[in-house]
This record gives sequence, C-alpha cells and structure tokens, in this order.
Amino acid sequence: MRLLGMFGCIAITALCCQVAVAGPFADNLDAHWTFDSDFTDSSGNNHNASGNSGANVASNITAASKIGAGALTLDGSGENLRANTPAGYKGVTGTASRTLSAWIRADSPNDNQSILSWGNNSGGQKWTFRLQDGNGPVDGSLRVEVNGGFQVGTTDLDDGNWHHVVATFENDGSPNVQDVLLYVDGELEAISASQSRAINTASGINVRIGSDHANRVWEGEIDDAGIFTDALDAEFVRATYELGNELGYDLGDDVALFDLFNDADPDASVTIDDLMWQYVDSGLTGGLGLVDPDGNGGFSLQLNSAGAGLQTFVIPEPGSIAIWTLLALTGFGFYRWRK
Repeated sequence: MRLLGMFGCIAITALCCQVAVAGPFADNLDAHWTFDSDFTDSSGNNHNASGNSGANVASNITAASKIGAGALTLDGSGENLRANTPAGYKGVTGTASRTLSAWIRADSPNDNQSILSWGNNSGGQKWTFRLQDGNGPVDGSLRVEVNGGFQVGTTDLDDGNWHHVVATFENDGSPNVQDVLLYVDGELEAISASQSRAINTASGINVRIGSDHANRVWEGEIDDAGIFTDALDAEFVRATYELGNELGYDLGDDVALFDLFNDADPDASVTIDDLMWQYVDSGLTGGLGLVDPDGNGGFSLQLNSAGAGLQTFVIPEPGSIAIWTLLALTGFGFYRWRK
C-alpha cells in the first residue's frame, strides 16, 4: 500500500492504532437502554429495567428497530418497563440539568403516550417526557410536564414513522419547566403551549419506560433511550440524530465521538464498524452536522461554527491493497483509507 498526497508516495507497513478516549459525555450518560436483546443498561451504571404488567424480553424486543439489532415494542395494553434492578433508579432529581433522548415510533388513536417518567406526582416534583393532546394546536406533539407546568412542541409524532426526540433542561439558577428545550429529528421545536412551574424533581418512583404516573402507556416502539446528567447543546443533539439516522450509531457510539472531539487530540481516534474517526481543529465546511463530502463513504461531522469536528477514513480489510488519499490538511493533517 502507498501513502499518496502532497508528500508523494511513501511505503508503510502498519495502520494507526486506536486510542481509547473517555470524558464528560460518557461520564454524563447516566442510563442507556439499547433494547438490542434485553432491557439492560449499557451505560455502565447498572440501571437495568425489568418488565411490568406482562412485558418480557421474549415478547417485547422486536427486530423492527431503528438503531441496532432490536427495539422495545409495547402494545398499549399497559405493559411497560421499570428501572428496578438491581437497585431502583430514580432518574435525575432535584434541580439538576438533564437530557432525555430516544427514537420512537407511534401509531395509535391515543395521542397521550409516555416515553420516560419518574419523580412524584406533586407540583413541580414529576418529570414526564411524552406525547400529548389537549394543550396547543397539534395532537401527538412532544411534551415535558412536571405537574403544574409543561412545555409542548409543534410536530405530530403519532404518524407511524420513526422520530428522534430529545428534551434538554439546563439549570440557570431559577429552574423552571419553561427552560426545557424540545427537539424532533435534530431540530429545535417551536413551543406551542407552555405553563410555568419551578422544577424540583423528587426521588419518587423508579424510572418508567412506556408509562407514567397517570398510566399513559406506549403503543409502538421505543429504541436507544438514554438519560444524561447534563444538557446537551444543540449541535450535539443534531449530531446524535444524524449519526443515528445515517450511520445507525447508538448513544454509546455518539458519546465516544463527542468525547473524542472534546479532547481535541489529533493523535487519538475512535473506530466504529469500518470507520475510524479523528479530530479536525478547523476547515470543515457545509454547516453543522454530518456530511459525506465525496459520496464515497468518507464522513465529516462539523460540531462548531468554526469548522472544527471529526472526519473518518475507512480501514482496509486485512491483506487488502489500499490507497491512503489526502482528504484535508489541517494543523496536523487528516487522511482516510480508500480501496
């Protein structure tokens, strides 16, 4: 194989090594249910869920997933999951910042369906992330409610299609449900209805998936659900959607890439499937988000307005002949493998 580019041809015998990275994004992923084969938490925090009201792995994991090998499927009869094992998981409580993320598919005559819920059903002490009707002009829109206050989006999500939904809350010193931001498919939602209420989420019920305090049960699928102990910025929400929609990445993959970017180390890399990602300090174009600049499977992920982010090259199969082509040259240079 040869290294081609502005420096001519150089014989090489080895690939770059992968450097493991970890950081605040991985640390802040408090719970992550992939539903690929069961109800376990893959964040490393052991917030495993168990079936309730008849839900079980054999009946409620479907291969008709958006991300990975499986998704949670619920039939609207009341079956749901609860994060009970091995110890109860109470979610993010008090006035702490947080992010909730999930892929959902709903197709039900009932627009009132809960995705994730916890806390106590008292003023300001509940935290429910769900679809709703009754407030605002759009039935099936996204909602966060805290008992006595709510934020409601504008998109009808009860349409039988997969959607990526996110709610972020950052404590600005006067925590209120009106500080919640809602996102659908990577885009910030306009708020169609809102009611003020201070947030102070109680350490009440264990986190419920597909149900809430009022037994608003889910009918459809939920996939790759997660809870962060921080508020993700808009560019990372958008990237989470695009990485999932275009490449099938789950939240575990996402946080590995975000921490690679956060570390800003050009000598580090993260490999997912056949793509190796490396940090680029500037020069990416096309706007925030994921692009395939040449249509040949080489991706760039711009994560700030200064053109910094991540780029990939494809790792050649063992024993194959590959050409290392110059994609871009920044402060350290960036290359990707192309067969």
